[in-house]
Amino acid sequence: VDVGARPLAQAFLFLKFAHLLALGIQIRNGNPLFVTGQLLQRNFSLTGKLVFEVYFFVPFLWLLRTLLDWALLPTTIEIFAWFKIQDIGLNLYRNRAINQSRSWFKRTRGQQRPMAPRLFQGGSFFVLLRFILLL
Repeated sequence: VDVGARPLAQAFLFLKFAHLLALGIQIRNGNPLFVTGQLLQRNFSLTGKLVFEVYFFVPFLWLLRTLLDWALLPTTIEIFAWFKIQDIGLNLYRNRAINQSRSWFKRTRGQQRPMAPRLFQGGSFFVLLRFILLL
């Protein structure tokens, strides 16, 4: 795509560049300290992970906290970028929790998973989905 011949594409790229520049300035100058204040995301434990997942899946609770944080904390980014940042933090915590829980099981890389857990997990999920679909 030849961006030089399309002024609308140039304007869009300029706005995106300005947005990324503003985000970079905010990151350089420091995000608000509330990010380190996420009580459930500070460090990983199995009970903490379960409590966090319950908190996340309670309808609208995570959404309301994110909206309130954006409304009350000083920021230069728009609300949709704020949601993206919060979602990135959420996914990083979940991945860190998954990696930590994998270290509890003594498996080396490339080692095939045993058949019994695969049948139990996959079979249970299959039966559950079949049951839901047949209702």
